[in-house]
Amino acid sequence: MTRLPLKNLQVTLDQAAERWPESDTLSDFRADADLLKDEAAALAEADHWITPHSGVAELADERAIKLNWQIPSGAKLEAGGTRILFPASTLGRKGAWELRETGLPVTISGSVLEATGFWDGVDVEQRDFSLEGVAVVVQPAWVENQPRRLLRAVAAGVPVIASEACGLGGVDGVTVIRAGDTVGLKVVLENFQASKDRRD
Repeated sequence: MTRLPLKNLQVTLDQAAERWPESDTLSDFRADADLLKDEAAALAEADHWITPHSGVAELADERAIKLNWQIPSGAKLEAGGTRILFPASTLGRKGAWELRETGLPVTISGSVLEATGFWDGVDVEQRDFSLEGVAVVVQPAWVENQPRRLLRAVAAGVPVIASEACGLGGVDGVTVIRAGDTVGLKVVLENFQASKDRRD
């Protein structure tokens, strides 16, 4: 299982669209009802759901066969970065609205696919994906099936703050938060910065 069932994905996106009705991207696609029915029937017949994604495994319950994420090889980066990195395109389902609400300076790596001027009023640096100079990688996503960039951060020793939707529960170096919780996200980021300042 490389993703949640479509029915569950759409429920999640509906919740996100209700939370952020001004977003054009959170309600732009829904699957055909027959496809949902057919997939649900097929999954009901499955003996096991095999997945590294902690959210999918939780949904499968006793039928889950939980794999470990494969952490990519690579050298650890020196500590001392200062930037918050959002490692995805600026999309509602990736958690862009929640991160913007914190008002904190952020580096983004990906296209801005929400409305023009989405990041107005926020100190934003846009660049190709890189972990150099990054203090923490943050992705408060509503939906994330393949968190490759988050795993690259884990491999490099860069702390990660990610929602449970990213499927990285139990992975060392990852702090898991609840999707849609902007207040909790800001508290975690501020606590992280305070802890970093004390270490420095």
